[in-house]
This record gives sequence, C-alpha cells and structure tokens, in this order.
Amino acid sequence: MYLESGKYYHIYNHANGFENIFRKGENFSFFLEKYKFHLSAFFDTYAYCLMPNHFHFLVRVKSCEEIVAALEEMLKPTSTSPTSTKFETSSPTSTKFETSLKFMAKEELPPFFSAAKTSPSSRFNAYKKTSRKLEALKDLKSSNGSASEVEAFLQIWISRQLGDLFSSYTQAFNKQNKRMGGLFIHPFQRKEVLSDDYLRTLVVYIHNNPVYHGFFQRPEEWIYSSYNEIINNENYFVDSNTVIQWFSDFENFVFCHNIIPDIDFDYTLE
Repeated sequence: MYLESGKYYHIYNHANGFENIFRKGENFSFFLEKYKFHLSAFFDTYAYCLMPNHFHFLVRVKSCEEIVAALEEMLKPTSTSPTSTKFETSSPTSTKFETSLKFMAKEELPPFFSAAKTSPSSRFNAYKKTSRKLEALKDLKSSNGSASEVEAFLQIWISRQLGDLFSSYTQAFNKQNKRMGGLFIHPFQRKEVLSDDYLRTLVVYIHNNPVYHGFFQRPEEWIYSSYNEIINNENYFVDSNTVIQWFSDFENFVFCHNIIPDIDFDYTLE
C-alpha cells in the first residue's frame, strides 16, 4: 500500500482484535515519539488523534526534494562532534552488558538519532540505514533515474518506515504487557484527500473523534490529539499555522469544531 509524493492522505489503523493499543498515557506519547522518529522526514502532519484502540493522521507526503533536505538535516552532526559514528569494539571476553556500556560511551550520532528513545544499537542501525538509503536515492537521481523510478523508491521506503513504526511500537508494547503477536490490523488504511472541503472536514472529524465516541463533550478535553497543539499555536507534531489558514482564521477553526461532521463511514474503522 503505497503513498505518492505531494498528495494528502488520511492514514488510520485499528487494534487487531478487541484490545486497546494504548493502555497508558505513556503509550500515547511513546507512539507519537516513534511516529516522529520514523516519519517526520517524509510527512507533513496536519492533524492526528490517538484513541485507545485506533488512531487517525492527516498528512501530506513530502516531495523528493523536501525529503532529501529533511534527511540531510537529520543526519547533520553537531558542530563539535565528528561526522562519523564511533563505537568501541568489544573483546571476546566482554559481557553483553559491558559491550553495551562501551557502545554508549563511544556513540557520537547526530542529535536527531542520539535523542531517540531506543537502545544504542537501534539508534546506530537506524542512522546507518538512513545514511545508506539517502545515498542510494541521491545516486538514483544523479544517474538520471526516471521520475517514476525515484517515486517508486520513495514509496517503498515510506511503506517500510510505516512498517518499522508499527513493528517497533508493537515490540515495546508486547514487552511491557507480557503479550505476543500482532497489535495492528495489517495493512494500515489510507484514503487520499481530493478536495479542500474534505481536507477541512477531515481535520474537524479527527479532532472530534473523542466526542463522537463519547469520551468527552469538547475536543480540547482529549489530550491525545493535535487540537490543543493547534489552538495553542505550537508546532511540535503538526503545522499549526497552515491548518488555521485552511479555516481562514482562528475563530472559524474553533467554530467549525463545534460541529461533528458527517464522514463516509464505509472506510472508517470505528
């Protein structure tokens, strides 16, 4: 299931079964951190809502040029650290714990990767994989690869990033809750957004999901969505200014959220 550059999508998924995919507050925040780590270079995110057993995101897939620029920024080292990643090789007699300590002591990754909430080896592997894929993408472009070849490369990469998001979250969730098996319905669902009217309707629908499901009476009461981030003019996960502009002004944005829109429920998961 591929996503095309420059297009807007409603991405959503549901628990595989009747259990919740977010059981604690820390699960919600951990998933968002994972989302940002795996997908911020590829998506502009405009709205999201995490519910206990499903989630919704409204995104635009960045262009190839935007993705390259974002990845280069992610891979940029600090001004005081070397450009390469170093870690000490363990001796044959080192224990796994000692090797881990040596790795962490010598790790010199770009800030985006060093700050990731995962193990040192996972951070290092993500850094190396991203570096290799970016070089492969640049090589494809510089060797006069066709637009369709570049697009296909990006579509596969983005699909795998989404897979890595779901897989890494599931592994952490399973470990925390002493469970086994899949957590999300496979594959994830997506619907292309084809009009400005539907774009605005979708923003309101996503933010009102907790109201629709009877959790609260107003969208600002649910903290696991982008609504409060937007009304507070923050830009941590979403592009708040752009979303407000879609509604002409702040007052109209708030007014529109007082009405739960009708959505084609044939494709929704609830």
